[in-house]
Formats: sequence, C-alpha cells, structure tokens
Amino acid sequence: MPVKTNTVTTTSMVSVRAVDFVTRFTREIKVLNDIMGAIRMERKAPGTKLVAKKAEVTLNTSSVAEGDEIPYNDVNYTEVDLGTITFDKQAVGVTLEAIAKSGYDVAVQAADDDMLYKMENKIVTNFMSFIQTGTLTSTYATSDFQSAVAEAIGQVSKKWEDMNRGYSQIIGFCNTLDVYRYLGAANITVQREFGMDYLKDFLGFSKLFMTSKIPSGKVFATPAENIVMYYINVADSDFNKAGFDFVTDGETNLIGVDISGISNRAVSEMVMISGIGLFAEYLDGIANIQFSPSISLDYNAVSVTAASGTNHTKQLTATVVPSTASVTWTSSATGKATVSNTGLVTGVAAGSSTITASITEGGKTYTATCVVTVT
Repeated sequence: MPVKTNTVTTTSMVSVRAVDFVTRFTREIKVLNDIMGAIRMERKAPGTKLVAKKAEVTLNTSSVAEGDEIPYNDVNYTEVDLGTITFDKQAVGVTLEAIAKSGYDVAVQAADDDMLYKMENKIVTNFMSFIQTGTLTSTYATSDFQSAVAEAIGQVSKKWEDMNRGYSQIIGFCNTLDVYRYLGAANITVQREFGMDYLKDFLGFSKLFMTSKIPSGKVFATPAENIVMYYINVADSDFNKAGFDFVTDGETNLIGVDISGISNRAVSEMVMISGIGLFAEYLDGIANIQFSPSISLDYNAVSVTAASGTNHTKQLTATVVPSTASVTWTSSATGKATVSNTGLVTGVAAGSSTITASITEGGKTYTATCVVTVT
C-alpha cells in the first residue's frame, strides 16, 4: 500500500534528525572559528602525522649602511611531533522506553543535546591541554594576575616581531577563579560560546577565555593566527560501500552522522564520526606565564614587653597577592606572645614566639613569619 501524501515516514524523520545534528555541529564550529579570530583550517587524511614548530630566532646585529637593504632576522625552524590525526567515533542510543515515556522528539533532543555538548567539550579539553604545552616562558618574576597578563602579551608580541610575522589579535587563556579574584565585585559581561566563557577586550587581550581546565596561577597567550584546526573530510572515504549512510554538510564535511534502528536492542542509534583537532603552529608562539600568590610582613623580628605599657604591643602588617586573600595569624607560643586576627602582637611573658601569617590560594598555603622577643 503506497504511503499517503504528507505522511511523515520513519526514514524522513531519521534524516531530519541527522541533518539537524550535522547542521548544529557545523554551526558551532563556525562560532568557535569566529570567537577565536578566524582559525586557519587545514584538511588532512586519516593517519597524517601532525607537527608543531619551534622557531629559534637570531637577531640581526650588524649595522646597516645608508641605502642598504635591511636583512631579516635569521629564523631556524624545528618540528615537534603531535601524533597522528584519526577518526573520533561516538554513538548515542535512545531506547524504546525513553521514546514511549517522553515522545520521540523530546527523547532524541535530550540525547542529541548531550552528545553535542560532550563533543564540543572534548575539543575544548584537548585544546586547553595542548595550550599548556606552550614553551614561550619568561624569567621576569610575576606575582599577580595583571602583571602575568602583561608579560604574556609582551612575550608573544616580541616573539612574533622577531619572527617577522604579523598578527591581528592576541588571545588569552586562564583560570576562571583568577579572573574573578582579580576583579573582585566588579560587574563584568561574560559571554559564552562553544562551552567556553570569555571576556572581550580585557587587559590587552582581544579575547580572554576563562576555564577550570587551566590551572590557577597560569596565564597563556597566543596570536589568533597561530591557532590551526586540523580536520578529516569524512566524505572522502567509501563508507557507503560498507553499509553506512553518513549525512554530512556537503562542504567541509567535519562530521558524519548515521542513524538506524537496532531492532534486537529496541534502540534508535546515532553514530557520529569526525576528526577534528585544535593546535597551534608554533609551540614557542604560546606564552606560558606563571604567577604565584605571595605574602610578606613589614617586620621580620620585633621586641615587646611582658608588662602593659607603650611597648606591650606591636602591630604587624601583611602585604598579600592577591589583595583579596584572607590572612590567618598564629603564634607558636601563646604563653609568650599572642596575635590577633588583625596582626596585633601582645607580649605575655618573657621569652620568644614566632608569629606566622598565612594565606591559602589554589589549594596551596603561603606563609611569612616574624620572631617576637618578649622582655
């Protein structure tokens, strides 16, 4: 019996679902491309060896006579092996029971949304891990977030200039808590795309991405031009000859989606294949700057008296980075000297005690001490 006109068939609904997923994923990649600053995309065959580069620059120090050609800096490139690009295979199943309980549209939408999020998160997680392998470090001692940002931007700018390369914008990556600790109660506008929070035009960065995937106390930076997306065109292979009917976008073909009903499991199964990796062309084009919280006291040693009077107490002042850190005060011998939660030392009995001021940041404790002699 022929199907009546306008009847929605199982095949057409499956096709719509596959097209919708491919369209959404491709659109999200385009959004990622836009917020990263026009990522350079390079198509690779499965199994292709991927490499990053390091550029050792020798600056020209010779004098240039009037009218002579100015020589370029000498740049020697070495390659760093990144492994090979392979297919990432994912599958999600929607059971008959889930469809019966919530209806087809609701059940598959929930499954597809979850899979899209996990695929995006995997790309971001891998990229953030790669960013942390950047080798452009600094010997300049930075003790706070803002100075680390400035140092990262400065190091990247200098490196690109030495390499005779131009760039349009510098992108930063840091820990979410570091940003909020720096800003305190300031009202900021945070944007979110592709599962990442970011700020626009922040402290010299065109975009600053904030994520818990970057450890606290670290700032990374690189020009947008250094970021590359390697991808496999999933339409290149003869998958259809093996019984797969992957839906692609018909252009870049970043992802292929095949949906079928698995009768012996009563599951609607969606299989996805892709081969996408975000990397940087130059490892030493990624600034890797560390800053450490710190605490210091205005005195290393003081004297007070055990009897009440003008020298009975002494105020200690702690200087901390970040300034919002909470200071804890302790005395090693409270029978000799005590200390208040504001750093006021009081002599109790003749002898000595070590006063310790401490802060805890990022799971680590930082301390400063002052020896108190009580007479």
